[in-house]
Amino acid sequence: MTRLAFKQVFSDATRKATKIPAKQYKKSGKYPIIDQSMNAIAGYADSTEGLYSDVPAIVFGDHTRAVKYAERPFFIGADGTKVLKQVREEDNLRYLFHALRAVDLPDEGYTRHFKWLKECTFRVPDAAEQRRIAKILDSVQGQITLADQMLEKADALIQSRFIEMFGDPVDNPRKWQKRYLKSLGTLKNGLNFKRSEQGESIRVIGVSDFGSRTSISSYEKVPFVSLASSPAKECFLEDGDILFVRSNGNKKLVGRNMIVNSPFERVAYSGFCIRLRITAKEVTPFFVNSLLSNHELKQQLLGSTRGANISNLSQGMLAELPIIVPPLALQNQFAEFVTSVELLKSTITAECDRLRTLYDSLAQQYFA
Repeated sequence: MTRLAFKQVFSDATRKATKIPAKQYKKSGKYPIIDQSMNAIAGYADSTEGLYSDVPAIVFGDHTRAVKYAERPFFIGADGTKVLKQVREEDNLRYLFHALRAVDLPDEGYTRHFKWLKECTFRVPDAAEQRRIAKILDSVQGQITLADQMLEKADALIQSRFIEMFGDPVDNPRKWQKRYLKSLGTLKNGLNFKRSEQGESIRVIGVSDFGSRTSISSYEKVPFVSLASSPAKECFLEDGDILFVRSNGNKKLVGRNMIVNSPFERVAYSGFCIRLRITAKEVTPFFVNSLLSNHELKQQLLGSTRGANISNLSQGMLAELPIIVPPLALQNQFAEFVTSVELLKSTITAECDRLRTLYDSLAQQYFA
């Protein structure tokens, strides 16, 4: 089977695409804007000037390593977005898309990864075999996408139930008592470490483990990190802890939160995260996590209403956030509802993990 260098397989068409600054993104419009974030579509634009129409095309996130497949004309984000096309007309672009996804690039944080991608080589079988492989992987990926959509609907159901029971947490139409978050729990930044450290191996949750989830119950895929010394007890997560993304090159990830459910072993969290541990008896972790996932409250926290998202979240910002405190009985009723939805989500997540394992196994077989 032929193995070709990157430049023999892909051409960089980025210069032919028009970059749109994040501040110009619209929530809806005629044409999508695809950037380097993990979101399929970052925003929209209505102009046709500079629209990239040579589709389908592959979009690569230079900082994030995200790989996307664009099937209709689009614009690109202003920073770190690469547009790739196939060099050889006989190659199947869906096959090349999956081949790119299978590349194991080093995660060097918010640096540019395209230079490493250009050093890779790719297995390129004949056209018929490319179509066969692409069809198989598309089928598995389609099932993963469907499972992810079901998880998103489950989270939307929780938010809908939250509003139904408690009202808008910012406008507070039901006049619930309000407390600053600092009076309801403790906040702590995560571990800072170097990848060159050697010593005790511990699972450490990082920004990449958040995804779009609002809770985490399975820790098998949380990566191990070697630490020169054992962290203090308070650095390990407990049931009911809430994690926030503190800092990330992708501003859209900053402020994202999820609740930790029953870690089966010692699990810590990285310095790019902040942990909230509820200590007050007036609120439940399920309620606070759902409240902090509310879009309006998130805007208040991150300053979106002032025109631009922040790039870093601090303990101080969280501490001074005023939140509603409804009766505990009502919170417990909500927690029962969330628990039932989380059981459904755990079943879907298990199936999603199985499908991802299958996809990875097939990709290893086809592209290694």
